[in-house]
Amino acid sequence: MINSKRQIRRYVLVDYLTSNVSWFLFNIVRFHFPGIAAGESLKMYLLSPRVIEGQILFPLLMMCVYYLSGYYNQPFFKSRIQELIQTLGSVLVNTLFIFFIALINDVLRIRIDNYELLLALYALQFVCVYTGRGIVTGNATSMIHRRKWQFNTLIIGCGPKAIKQMRELEEPRQSLGYHIVGFIRVNHETPAPEAEGRTYPIKQLSSLCKQMNIQELVVAPEENDLAELHKLINTLYPLNLPIKLGTDEFNIICLLYTSPSPRDRQKSRMPSSA
Repeated sequence: MINSKRQIRRYVLVDYLTSNVSWFLFNIVRFHFPGIAAGESLKMYLLSPRVIEGQILFPLLMMCVYYLSGYYNQPFFKSRIQELIQTLGSVLVNTLFIFFIALINDVLRIRIDNYELLLALYALQFVCVYTGRGIVTGNATSMIHRRKWQFNTLIIGCGPKAIKQMRELEEPRQSLGYHIVGFIRVNHETPAPEAEGRTYPIKQLSSLCKQMNIQELVVAPEENDLAELHKLINTLYPLNLPIKLGTDEFNIICLLYTSPSPRDRQKSRMPSSA
C-alpha cells in the first residue's frame, strides 16, 4: 500500500536539500563573479555571517514558494511535463524574490552582468531542484510499475462493466498502481460472478473507505443514464477521494458534449451568400 504523506515528506526533504545545494553553489559563483567585492578568500566569504544567514533563510523562502505552487498536493501520478512547468515557474519566482531581497545590493555597473548573475541563480536552482524531484518521481513510478506500491481502490459498480474495468486496470504488464479490493452495488445491480464475495452496498461506502484505507474510487455502473451518473458522482464528493471514470462513462460524457443539439441539426434559415 502507498503512503501519500510519506511520499510528500520525500519531496519536501529533497527540495530542501537541493535548495541548500543550489544556494551554496550560487554563493561560490557569486564570489568569483567579476565586479562583486566578496573578499580575498572563498572560505572567509562562505563563513561570513551574512552568507551563513542567507544559507539558512533563503532555502526556507524557496520552500514556501514550492508549497504555494501546489507541487505537494499530488504526490503520485505526476507527469513529466507538469513537473517541469511547475519547477520552472516556482524557480523563476524564487529567483526574482532573492534578487530583490538579497542581490539588489550587488547590482553591477554593466547591465549584462546583472542578467548573467540572475541566469546563474536560475540555472543552479532549476538543475538541482528538478534533478532531485526527477529522482523521487522516477523511483515512485518504478515501484508502481513493479507492483510494489499499489492504491487500494473500490469500483463503484459490480456488473460486467465493473469487471471489464477491473481487468483494464490490473492486467497491464506495467502496473498502473490500482489494487481492486471490492465493488459497490448501485441501483440494485446484480453482482457479476467475479465480484461475488467482495460486493458491498453503497450505504457502507463511507465506513469501508476508512476500514480498507481506500485511496481511489473508479466509477463503472451498468446504467448509461447521464443524469444518474452525475447524481452518483455527487454522492462520492464528500468522501474527499480521487474519483476516476471508467472508459464507458468517460465516452458517455464526451458524447454528450460533442453531439450536435437538435437546434444544430436544423437547416439554417439565413439566406445563402451566393
